[in-house]
Amino acid sequence: AELVTGDIINFWEAYDKASKDSTHALDAFNDYYFKNASEGLKDYFSLRIYSTELFMNNLVTKKAFYKAIRKNTLRVEQFKEPIRNSFIKLKSIYPAAGFPNVYFVIGRWTSAGTVSRNGLLIGTDMLSKSDDIPLHELSLWEKNNYKEIENLPYIVAHELVHSQQNSMRLDTT
Repeated sequence: AELVTGDIINFWEAYDKASKDSTHALDAFNDYYFKNASEGLKDYFSLRIYSTELFMNNLVTKKAFYKAIRKNTLRVEQFKEPIRNSFIKLKSIYPAAGFPNVYFVIGRWTSAGTVSRNGLLIGTDMLSKSDDIPLHELSLWEKNNYKEIENLPYIVAHELVHSQQNSMRLDTT
């Protein structure tokens, strides 16, 4: 399985361009983030983002938040070894396990993790908490569902288990 972080890099490139020219912010995100999307971000867009307008509205309502989370979202690389270790552990207890790619994306606060036919989709912005991140722009639900970046390997492991389930939508266990 590949652990794909390129969408995070592309997001910050688009963010920087949008910050310099707010009248063309939507174009910056379209050109540098969504047009360069991995297969995982393409799936995440259709499953959780829905539209560029909703995506941009989220960024506008959480300006201080997004300005502050960059350093934590760029820490994903530090968690690759623990994530791979969880794959190894799963294989040891469930030999039939399969291992899809893991895509780390920045979304619009609709899912910290989900699965698609292309792999695991991790909404890294929802997993970027640290003491220096401002929370005043977040709703009560968002504050209660915002997790520290150190939880990233556990969220990936959780989604990895979901990826093993057949007919997940019909499974209530």
